[in-house]
Amino acid sequence: MQKLNKSRIWGGFALAGLLYAALFILPGFQSGAEKTAVVDMNQIIQGSNLGKANTDRLNKAVASRRGLIEFVATFKVLTLEQAQSLRSLELKETMTETDKQQADKIKADVRAADQKFRELSQKSNPSEADRQLIQEYANRSATMNQTLERWNQEFTDELTDLQDRLRQQTLEKAKAAVDEVAKKQGISVVFEKTFAVYGANDLTDAATKAMNAKP
Repeated sequence: MQKLNKSRIWGGFALAGLLYAALFILPGFQSGAEKTAVVDMNQIIQGSNLGKANTDRLNKAVASRRGLIEFVATFKVLTLEQAQSLRSLELKETMTETDKQQADKIKADVRAADQKFRELSQKSNPSEADRQLIQEYANRSATMNQTLERWNQEFTDELTDLQDRLRQQTLEKAKAAVDEVAKKQGISVVFEKTFAVYGANDLTDAATKAMNAKP
C-alpha cells in the first residue's frame, strides 16, 4: 500500500494568507478629490472574532479527521461497519456524551481485537479456528488500507470546501467592515496595505473593531 500523505489531510489549511485586492473604490464617491487609506485584510481576518471562531472551527475539523485516520491506521482490525460508525461519530461538529461513549466503546473493542490478532499471530501451532480468525483480521486490514486511501481524499476535499466557505464568509464580513469605516471617514479609495506600505491613514484597527461589533 502507498503510504498516506498526511499533509494532504491536515497540513496547509488556514484562513490566513488572503490576498484581497490591490485596492477597491467605494461606491457613492466621485473620483475628484480622492481621500485614500490603507487596510491589512489579513490582520482584520485574523484579529476579528469571526476570523478566530472560523479558524477554530477549521482546526477542529482538521484535528477530528487526523485523529480518526491515525486510529484506523494504527488498529487496522476494524470491521467496515465499525469504521463507518466511528467516522460518523468522530466527525460530528459537536459530539454528545452518548456519542463519546459509543465511540469509546468501538475503540475499546478494536483495541481488544488488535491485541487478539497479535497474540494469535505469535502462536507457534495455531488451531484451525485460530487460522480462520487470523485470516479474518488480515482481510479487515486489507479493507482498512483501501478505506484509508479513500478517506484521505474525501477528507482533503471536505476540508478544502470548508476552508473556502469559511474564508469567503470571513472575507465578506471584513470587506463590509472596511466599507463602513471608510464611508464614515469620507475615504473614497482603500488600498490593501501589501501594495501601499506607506499609507498614512490605516483603517485596519477601526475595521476590526467594527467587524467585532456586528453580531
